[in-house]
Amino acid sequence: MIRKELHHHPPQRFNDSIAEVYNQARPTYPPELLSALACLASQGWVLDVGCGTGISSRLLEEGPYNVIGLDASHQMLQDAEESAESNIHYLCSLAEYLPVRNESVSLIASAQAFHWFETTKTCAEFHRVLIDGGHVALFWNVRKKENVLNREYEDLCRHYFPEYELVVKREESSVCEKLWCENGFSTEKRECFLNYQHLDFTGFKQRILSTSFVHHGLSDKTRPKFEKELLSLFKQHAEQSKIVIEYECKLYLFKKISAFS
Repeated sequence: MIRKELHHHPPQRFNDSIAEVYNQARPTYPPELLSALACLASQGWVLDVGCGTGISSRLLEEGPYNVIGLDASHQMLQDAEESAESNIHYLCSLAEYLPVRNESVSLIASAQAFHWFETTKTCAEFHRVLIDGGHVALFWNVRKKENVLNREYEDLCRHYFPEYELVVKREESSVCEKLWCENGFSTEKRECFLNYQHLDFTGFKQRILSTSFVHHGLSDKTRPKFEKELLSLFKQHAEQSKIVIEYECKLYLFKKISAFS
């Protein structure tokens, strides 16, 4: 199933310093997500594209799947392999050039990652490697907009990080029905599940710094002021020295149209 050539071009966004906090700081995914995917690939291989430190790969392995995690960052994959107590296979590869034979997998998952890919090329590559009727599952933990803490944190992001709005727009365009329809897929379903993180200030700070636009957007000049405002935000919303980050885990499921050409 694996082609011989691999592609080793890890993005600079996810280097050593961010990889080391990513696995500790990022939330996992709710069990309802796995239940929603359980009937899609009862046998064969599942690709977790943009697997990062393996948070989503380990979740997928709890289902009836043989999982291959792929990521373009050597650093993130090293952390994934160190965290693995399983049979997950990890490979370094770009999403646009998967080291997989034609029509060889039944499910492709991508968690918190698809917005970083070249979307049209990646859709074509997903179509190539999926069996007829195979599925693509994209999912994100998105901060719940109705939550006051989340809204105030997003205001802080807009003030300090001009890139923030671009990241949000890329996430939204990633699930555009027109994009997927034009590349040989139909929209199967869209679902939303609640998810939570309970964090002390150290965990909250790590969670924020594990975000690439924050990690790369802070300078020696802006970091002290940003961290001071972050602490103030934490104290304002903490109860018993912890805050709760509320997420909506959004699942977008697309099905390969076999007659597409």
